[in-house]
Amino acid sequence: MASTPLSMQDSLPLLYQSALLEPYAERLIHGFTGKPWSFGGPDTPVNPRQGVLDHRERFHKALGLTQPWQIPEQVHGHRVGRAGDTALCQTDAMALFTPDIPVMLLFADCVPILLYDPVTHSGAVIHAGWRGTAQNIVQEAILTFQNAKGVKPQDIRAVIGPAISLCCFQVSLTVAQQLGASLDQELEALTQKGLIVWDEAFPENPRVNLKAINAAQLEAFGVKHCDVLPQCTYCEAEQLFSFRRGEDGRNSAYMMLKSK
Repeated sequence: MASTPLSMQDSLPLLYQSALLEPYAERLIHGFTGKPWSFGGPDTPVNPRQGVLDHRERFHKALGLTQPWQIPEQVHGHRVGRAGDTALCQTDAMALFTPDIPVMLLFADCVPILLYDPVTHSGAVIHAGWRGTAQNIVQEAILTFQNAKGVKPQDIRAVIGPAISLCCFQVSLTVAQQLGASLDQELEALTQKGLIVWDEAFPENPRVNLKAINAAQLEAFGVKHCDVLPQCTYCEAEQLFSFRRGEDGRNSAYMMLKSK
């Protein structure tokens, strides 16, 4: 499904959205951001904390939000929190069941994922690094949906946003094996499916399609509607921040359920 960056104004960050969620525009605020604004990361001369806070506030106003952002402490794990909770420590996914609470998670190569169920009006924002992916964080989020709202996976709309892509994500054999285990598959099977590519110059360090592995996990859990955006954070230096490229800034994924 074709997805292109949208610009709200010249002074605001690039926005990336998916046509898969367009039918729900009256019920949902959502998207992914890129440069020039950083919404997180270490406090450094090129990424000052005050600048980050200013960007968050200006973006908040541009979206017309009234409640403050909920931005959890991310640790590359697989814990799923809930929007509205006061304790958001060590949380890499946020489930949204209550309207009007805006959630933002931060990214600089890891995979951002938005989930939305139009039947129960439930959402989630997920930070899937390789560790979270290996621990099936997307399935943890869906289980949270099911336990709280009885969500059916086939009703979920999933969008995988800009992240480091197969072209640039080189990992160790150990990491590749852990990612394969998350799908109950050996490396040979992942290679046959194009989820892993081996380069002759780096026989011990395959390239991995982390976006596609998350998409495969979603499919294995019964999600039938998934859009994978093509942008690579490492390749697209002018549009997106990348930790592997040595940048301190952070992209974001955000969502808020509107009141019915």
